[in-house]
Amino acid sequence: IFNTIWAVIKPMLDEATREKVGLFRTGYKEALLKEIDADQLPECYGGTCPIPLGESLEDRMLNSHVCKILIEKGIPMKDDDGKDIPGTPESLAKYVDDSLPYGVSKFPEQ
Repeated sequence: IFNTIWAVIKPMLDEATREKVGLFRTGYKEALLKEIDADQLPECYGGTCPIPLGESLEDRMLNSHVCKILIEKGIPMKDDDGKDIPGTPESLAKYVDDSLPYGVSKFPEQ
């Protein structure tokens, strides 16, 4: 079904955009390694980086910072229908990690 949808959409895209899209059943590791250094690509995608996606120091710092801001501003998270998720933002406290370098509260205000 995807191939049928792609066949309809593809002619509507300009050539530059079509060249940026790659669809793979096999050979994706080689394609990723042409664009991303092996030491930056997680092992599960064919690279040599032992840190899974979402678990790098930068990811953890960002997640912690976002959760802290949501708590401080009292902003609830939303479900797929746009309704508030019960218990948020208070339940996000478990994701705040002030032990990370620079401290998540020390990011400059925008």
